[in-house]
Amino acid sequence: MQITMTTENPPIILIIGGGWHTPEHYDKLKAALEATGNEVHCPAHLSMNQARPPTAGLAEDTASMR
Repeated sequence: MQITMTTENPPIILIIGGGWHTPEHYDKLKAALEATGNEVHCPAHLSMNQARPPTAGLAEDTASMR
């Protein structure tokens, strides 16, 4: 199977950061990819909401990324 990417069919790129990285860490990468015509999404983990005690964890983060 061969996948051909064209300007009519650009890829959609999903950046999922680790537990210590917010979407802002990927702003430069996201901007560079968008500048080439790609659709880019970089969602925040639900557990990265600064709540103490935490109001979300791995299970919620995983479910929100699916």
